[in-house]
Amino acid sequence: MFKELLVYADLEFYLKNRSHEYINKHKLVGYGHEEISDSISYIIYLYDATIGIKSDENYTVSADFVLSNEIQKIILMGCKVNQIQEWEVSVDYFDYSVKIIEGSYKIYDETQFFEKSIRLGYVRRNMQEELFYRNIIKHSEGKYLSLSELGDYIKNKLGEQLIKKAGMGELSRYCFEFPEPLFDPFQDPNMYQGKYFKEEMLSVAYNARELIMSTEEASSKKVTDNCILDDIVLFQRFFILINLITSQLLFNQKDRKKIVRSLIPHFQYDSLINILTIFIGDRVKAEELLKLFTYKKDKKLDLQYTPFLEASGGLFFSNSLVSKSNLLRNCIANSYLSKNQIVNQDDRETLVHECVGIFSRKHPEYHVFYNQNFQYCGQKGEIDVLVINGNDAILIECKAPLNPTSNFEMRASSDHINKASRQLDHCKAAFMDKGFRRNYMKSLNISDEIKNIYTCIVFGNRLFNGYSINEHPIRYVRELDMILNNGNIYSAVGDWRVWQSEEFKHEELISFLSPEHPLVVANFKSMEKVEQYMFIKGKKVCFETYVFNFIKVMEQYDVLFTIQHKNENVREKLKKSIEH
Repeated sequence: MFKELLVYADLEFYLKNRSHEYINKHKLVGYGHEEISDSISYIIYLYDATIGIKSDENYTVSADFVLSNEIQKIILMGCKVNQIQEWEVSVDYFDYSVKIIEGSYKIYDETQFFEKSIRLGYVRRNMQEELFYRNIIKHSEGKYLSLSELGDYIKNKLGEQLIKKAGMGELSRYCFEFPEPLFDPFQDPNMYQGKYFKEEMLSVAYNARELIMSTEEASSKKVTDNCILDDIVLFQRFFILINLITSQLLFNQKDRKKIVRSLIPHFQYDSLINILTIFIGDRVKAEELLKLFTYKKDKKLDLQYTPFLEASGGLFFSNSLVSKSNLLRNCIANSYLSKNQIVNQDDRETLVHECVGIFSRKHPEYHVFYNQNFQYCGQKGEIDVLVINGNDAILIECKAPLNPTSNFEMRASSDHINKASRQLDHCKAAFMDKGFRRNYMKSLNISDEIKNIYTCIVFGNRLFNGYSINEHPIRYVRELDMILNNGNIYSAVGDWRVWQSEEFKHEELISFLSPEHPLVVANFKSMEKVEQYMFIKGKKVCFETYVFNFIKVMEQYDVLFTIQHKNENVREKLKKSIEH
C-alpha cells in the first residue's frame, strides 16, 4: 500500500486548484497539500513499523485503489490523527483550555493573543513571501535562464523520444529514458555548471532572507561533512528538471490508470548516484545528500524532509514532492531537530549582528553594545544587544529559530521565547539595581542617566510577533528594521508610512515596543475568530483559531497611518474575490 500512498501524494502536489475548506477538519477537503503529505508520511511509517517495507519485494501500483474513495478514507484518518495530536500539543504544551459546551469539546487560548500571534505569523510569512518573489522577479528579469524554459525546450525537442511504454495489462505503465548527452551541459562550465537558474536564485535568496543571512552566507552554510546549501540546489536541480519534462508528457496521455501506475520512479542506488554526480560534480557529495534525504527507520517519516524510501533493491520517491518541497529549509530544520552539530551552529550570532546593524546604520544617537557578559546576585548573564539613548536603556535578547510548519516544531520556538524571557528577567533585575547599573555603565564609559528600562525579544521569524511574555515584547527582526530605518509598509494594495512624521524619532521605537502600538493593535484586531472542527465517535471537537481579514487591516492602516500610495484596481479585485 505504501507505493499507492506515494502516488496519491504525487498527484496532490500536481493539483494547482484543489478546493480547500479551512475549518472542516472532518473531511479531506479541510486539509492542505502539506497536511495530506504529513498524513501519508504517518501512514507509511505505521505500515513500515507493522508490515515492513522490504528490499527484496517487487511493489506494483493498484490504479483502482489510488483513484478510489478507500484510499481517501485512510488518508483522512491519518489527517485527523495528526490534527488531534497538534491540538493536544496546544493543550499540554501551550496551556490552551478545554471546555464542554452542549456536549461539544472546545479547545481555545484564553488570552487570544498567543493563538492570534501564531496565525498572524503564518499569514504574514505567506504575504511577505509573495511580495518578495514579486519584487525579486521584477528586478532579475532577463538575468537568469529559467529551468522551466529549459524543460520546455527539451520536451519540445525530444518529446516522445523520452517516454516509453512498458509492461502489459494491469502492469502497463509509461517510463522515461534520459540519454546521457542530455545532461552534458550541466557539467560544462561554459553552459550550466556553476550557474543558477532563475528558480534556484529565487529559492536561495528567499531562504537566505529567512535565515537572516546574505545570499553568499546562506549558499555556503554547511549541511553535511562535505556539502553546503549550494550543493542541495544542484541535487534538487535534476528532480525539478525531470518533473518539468515528464509531468507534461505524462499528463498528456489518455489512459488515466496507466498514468497513475507511472508516477513513482524507482532507481537503483548506483544509477541515481551517477546522475546526481553529473549535476553536483562530486560523487561523495551526491552520496552524502542522498543519505541525508533518505528515510531512516529509527525516526518518524516526513516525506518533505526525507522523500526517498529504500525498497525493492533501490529507491522509490514522489518526484513532485522532491522537486516542490523546500529542501533548503527542510534539511536545516531536520538537522536542528536531530541536533546535527555540522548544521546546528549558533545562528543567534547572525541575528545579533543583524540587530546591531539595524540600530547602527542610520542612528549615531544610539550607543549599541552586544554580547555583554555580567554577573549579578551570583548568577551569570549576557545581554545580546544593549542599546542606550539618553535616559533609555533597551535590553534585547535575540532568538533565531526557523519558521516552524507545525505545532510540534513550534515547541522549539516556544522554548526559545521562554528561555529569552528568563534571561531578560535576570538582565532587567540587574539593571534595576542602581549600584550594579552605575558600575556597569562606567565599564562602558557611559554616564548613568538611565531612568527607563525596556526589554525586547527579537525573533528571526514572524511567529509570536506582537505577543508579549512576562511583559517582554516579541518583535520580528524585519519589522524592527522597518520601524528604525524605513517607516513604510509596502503591499500590492498600497503603501503606508508608519512614522508620525517624515523623519524617525526615538519615540517611534519606544511606542513600537508597546502592545498598544497601532501596528500591533491593527494586526490583532484584523484576526477574526473561526472554529475548526471534526467529529470523534459522534462527539464534536472544536479548535478556536483566527483568520486574517486583509480588507479590515487595510482599512485600519488607512486610518492609522499616512497613505503613501493607493492601488484602487487591486483593492477592488481583492474585495470582489472575498465577496465571491
